[in-house]
Amino acid sequence: MLERIKELQTQYKALDVDAMEEATSLSEELAVMREAVQSLMTKLGDAWKQLGITGRAKVEKLRGSEFMRHRLNAKALKDHIRARLVAQKFERSRLERAYRHQVNSECWLLCSSEDTECY
Repeated sequence: MLERIKELQTQYKALDVDAMEEATSLSEELAVMREAVQSLMTKLGDAWKQLGITGRAKVEKLRGSEFMRHRLNAKALKDHIRARLVAQKFERSRLERAYRHQVNSECWLLCSSEDTECY
């Protein structure tokens, strides 16, 4: 999110005076992104306050843990692969449906143009 905000800021600074419409849309998107970051930071601060002393110590201990870093990276990778597989499955089913429709249309056209009987 922070990278996107920096990108929007550089795009906003690089705009010409004539590009007011684009500047307006960039400033609106930038404001939305800043609000999202601010709300996330507020939620994070509230959660940090609710932890207490022992909870904060545990979080700090886990933050530096090599095992937790690898485990979270593996989970993120697994979630990404799963999302890609689901997307691919739906894309493939859509393509297969389009292919069946095309084949059936061709068969129907072929059968209707000839006097032969189709399956």
